[in-house]
Amino acid sequence: MTNYKKSFDIMNDFEQEITQLTDVSRIIDLSCEYIEGLEVDNAVNLLIALKLLLEDKENKLHDLFQKVWKEFITPLHAQEMNHKQTWTVKIENDGTIIFPESLVKKIGFEEWDLVDIYFNKEIGSIVIEKVSEK
Repeated sequence: MTNYKKSFDIMNDFEQEITQLTDVSRIIDLSCEYIEGLEVDNAVNLLIALKLLLEDKENKLHDLFQKVWKEFITPLHAQEMNHKQTWTVKIENDGTIIFPESLVKKIGFEEWDLVDIYFNKEIGSIVIEKVSEK
C-alpha cells in the first residue's frame, strides 16, 4: 500500500471521528432542551459546558484535519499522480525496439502494435503513442 493510500485512509477515518463528535454535540443539544423543561439548572449548566468543550475540540480537530489534508495529502496526491516510471529498452540492429514486459502491460500495448515515437533530446525523454486504427 502506498503512503498516499495509507494517508488517504487515515484521513477518511479521521473525518468519521469528527462526524461522530458532531453527532454527540447534537445529542447534547437535545438533552439540554429536555432538561430545561424540568428546570434542572445544574444539569443544564454542566451539559452546556460539555457542549462548549466539545465544540472547541471539534473545531480544533476540523482545523487540524484541514491542515493535514492541505500540507500532506494534497502534495502526496500530486506526487502520486505525477509519478513517472522509467524503463530501459533494447534496440536491435534492425531498429526493432524491445520493451520490458512491465511497460507493455502498464500501457496496454500488444505485440506488433504500431506506434509513433517522439524524442525530446533536451530532457532525454521519449513519448510513445499507439497508432489508432482507422
